[in-house]
Amino acid sequence: MTQECHKDDSNTSTNSALQYKEEQKKLEAIFVRLVKRNPGLIIDLLQDATPSCSVHEASSSIPDWCLCGLCREMLTDIEKVCCGKTEQHCISISSAMANLCLNEAVLQLMLNYRNELFGLHAFSNDSHNSELRHAAYRQYIMWQHGCLGTGNKRIIPSCCVWKIRAAFPDPKGSYSGFRPSRLS
Repeated sequence: MTQECHKDDSNTSTNSALQYKEEQKKLEAIFVRLVKRNPGLIIDLLQDATPSCSVHEASSSIPDWCLCGLCREMLTDIEKVCCGKTEQHCISISSAMANLCLNEAVLQLMLNYRNELFGLHAFSNDSHNSELRHAAYRQYIMWQHGCLGTGNKRIIPSCCVWKIRAAFPDPKGSYSGFRPSRLS
């Protein structure tokens, strides 16, 4: 009788192990689908809870729509978007933002690839910061939203826009802001 009980325990633990592996495979498949939909998710999950550094200087007048405390006023209502996190966890001060969207070598590589792929012009010294700034905007969208396709646009949070502008400023301080569509 004890041998039968031992066999039942063995079968139960084998079944539990198989169920666990099946559940693990299902969860892995769900995770892969989520990451394909939102590539930034993997970095957000792996990122340290503490920000790498804070280069932002908090504005004396934080807009009422800002939750992170690092946004600044934007010209149009459509651009008045915050990352929605606390100041300590603001996307604009994350190490992922610094590595993916503010690293000049990463952006230069992306620009070279994009120019080669689409047969675009070579860089000019006059527009270098502008090229890097717009590459950083594209990189942010790819990181947070994945490939959107033609005409499908997203608003970049104000805190991140200003962080990018601080890294790659326009010499005249002239920025075009969000354009809903180039086709309209």
